[in-house]
Amino acid sequence: FTTLANLLRQATARIPLRVLRYAVAAIVVPLSGLLLGLDRLAIVRRSAFFSSFTTGFLVVARKV
Repeated sequence: FTTLANLLRQATARIPLRVLRYAVAAIVVPLSGLLLGLDRLAIVRRSAFFSSFTTGFLVVARKV
């Protein structure tokens, strides 16, 4: 859930119109707090499904 919270905050920060950005942030900031709180729950930490998600990079190499 932390990754989703960060994604939402970054998307909100990129809204060019200041008034709209502040309006969206009024919704996203509390939602991010909720998502971070969910991430700290023991049931989420112990879940095989939720704990298996990662934000990694895919590297493809080719020898030339």
